[in-house]
Amino acid sequence: MAEDKTDNKQQEKLDGLERLRAYREKNAQQEDIEVRRWKMLGRMFALFVLCAVLIYGAKAVQWAYIHLHNQSRMNEMSVQISQLVDNVRQLYARQGEKMDLTPDYLKQFEAIPREMIAKNGKLINPFGGKVVLQPSLPVKGIAPDILQPTFKVSMQGLPHQVCVKLAQMDWGSGEQGLQAVALGVADDAYDMALTDVDRQTTEAASKPYQDENGRWRLVKERQDYLLNVARPNDVFRPTPFKENDAIAGCACGNENRCSIALRYAY
Repeated sequence: MAEDKTDNKQQEKLDGLERLRAYREKNAQQEDIEVRRWKMLGRMFALFVLCAVLIYGAKAVQWAYIHLHNQSRMNEMSVQISQLVDNVRQLYARQGEKMDLTPDYLKQFEAIPREMIAKNGKLINPFGGKVVLQPSLPVKGIAPDILQPTFKVSMQGLPHQVCVKLAQMDWGSGEQGLQAVALGVADDAYDMALTDVDRQTTEAASKPYQDENGRWRLVKERQDYLLNVARPNDVFRPTPFKENDAIAGCACGNENRCSIALRYAY
């Protein structure tokens, strides 16, 4: 009997060890599955982070390239405009009223920078947009009875941000011939900046009205200002444009349809 009890106890020990071994093996498999699952999640997260870094890194590189490229072309265009304006004014000083603002005439005297002349002979700016040169309205000269002729040049097909930056540049003073700078949107049919750079702010008219007591009085109408036109030393909108005013004037959105027009006296 004692031997049977001993055998039973040993058997129970063996059965307990077997169950413990089976339990540990089962838990080990479960733990292995959990470990592999977490490793997989970790790899997926790392892959996600890597993709995000690559995507945003590529966008940052692309943005930096576009910014630098636009900055380079913008600097190139500002130099071209300055050269063109100086050449036209010097040519007028020699030719006077005989001078013609047509591209063919100006090319004869090399008044147009070569970089602005496309292979087809048309005038373009570094952003691929058109360059338009036209006579403008005369302004009062030193003496009130003497009118001084002016001309205007428009750069079309500009990106919004480039237009904003150009509007904030110093294009000269009144003593250097600058009359106005205008911003707008241009297409093949109409260039807002080229049209508005000619417009003058007219003095508000006074109109008579009769008050409650039957008396007649003069009331000055509200002044009509051009928000997209700036002038040297102007009280309302002086040159150069402030950033917020430039953003509002260059209203072409994401399309390269903005334009900036400059008006100078000869």
